[in-house]
Amino acid sequence: LRCHHWLDFQAYERATMREAYRKGRPIRSLERVFLLLAFFAVVVTFGLHKTVTKHDSASSSSWFYPGLGAIRRKETRLYVPSPAEHTLMQNLGALGYNTGNDANASGCDIWYLENNTTANASLVKLSKDLNAFRRELATYARVVREFAGVSGDLRQNLTDHDVAHNHEVCRQLDLHPNGLLGIFPSGQLSSFQSGSGFVEPLFPPMRHPETCFPRDNYAQEEILHLMSPEYLVHDFAAMCRQLKPTSRIVF
Repeated sequence: LRCHHWLDFQAYERATMREAYRKGRPIRSLERVFLLLAFFAVVVTFGLHKTVTKHDSASSSSWFYPGLGAIRRKETRLYVPSPAEHTLMQNLGALGYNTGNDANASGCDIWYLENNTTANASLVKLSKDLNAFRRELATYARVVREFAGVSGDLRQNLTDHDVAHNHEVCRQLDLHPNGLLGIFPSGQLSSFQSGSGFVEPLFPPMRHPETCFPRDNYAQEEILHLMSPEYLVHDFAAMCRQLKPTSRIVF
């Protein structure tokens, strides 16, 4: 009996669908949902394509050619790239970073032009800025290793109403009397205007720059620096100023 009822229901459903298609009435089914999702995906893809567009650099190799290999992106006030990072991002094509699928760009060549007397002056200036950051990064890593830390839980000394007091509490985490700018006077740190402080700039090879400068044992040092996180810059005092007495630790 149940089997007959089920077969009757199936036959009724098929007949209803055929009638709906014949009369042009819409059918509520998963197909409509999938169509809407596909349309949404197309809209999102088109929007991303308009926001970030890479320009082909094959037409010219001149330095600082307007728009050559630049990444077109909507300007944001939240992230402020360092001067050298901004220059890199606006001249990716001239620097040889826009390559085909079967070619690899060198992340180290730009670091070797600091004392080059025959290279383009703008390239030499960029290399000098990168190497200034590299030397400051070594100082930062040493200061972090030697930092004694603070005793107790800083959140217990913070208040909900006295901002000046909280800033003084967080100054204990400053690695230099002038903050990170005292360690990176070249001004090559990127930053967040949301109050999160300074961060490391995005420089090739997107790893510790010492990866490009192995000394004794080439392979061993290259792997050592390739895996090193010491190129990451943390603005501990700025992070502290984002805390509240009720902030929780999340692992």
